[in-house]
This record gives sequence, structure tokens and C-alpha cells, in this order.
Amino acid sequence: MQDVRKHFNAPITITSGCRCESHNANVGGSPNSQHLRGRAADIQVEGVDPPLVSQWLEKTYPDLSIGRYDTFTHIDTRTNGPARWRG
Repeated sequence: MQDVRKHFNAPITITSGCRCESHNANVGGSPNSQHLRGRAADIQVEGVDPPLVSQWLEKTYPDLSIGRYDTFTHIDTRTNGPARWRG
């Protein structure tokens, strides 16, 4: 996160981190969500479009799993290899 903040020179908001099962279900999270394992975060970088954040992360950290959404970027450190998707 510090690298993201430093690169974009902007504050980061973590909109979702570790979730309990009931909250994960309430927000429509996958039953196998990395949020349930404390291995994921959804972030917003102030003043930066999420696609730009995702592109930079994909290039800089190819081993991270990254999901692109309209209003945030999902990152996680799953152990079965990196994944990419658009929400």
C-alpha cells in the first residue's frame, strides 16, 4: 500500500479488508473470498481512476491478484497464483 501511495502521491482508502462470513455474504462476496482469509483489500486512491491503479499494480506486482472495478481496485495475495478480472 505504501508503494501505491508513494507512486500516485495520494492518500489511499481501504474500503474493505478482512471480512467475517456474514458480512462477506451481505456484500455479495464469493464464498471463497480472500477477504475471509485476511489476504485481500479493496482500495481507492484519491483522485486516481481505478483502471490506472490496476494497470500500475499489474505491471509492478505481477504476482498479486488484481480485480478492476468501476470505483475501487481489489488486490490479494492468494497462494494458488495470481488472478485478474474485471468486476
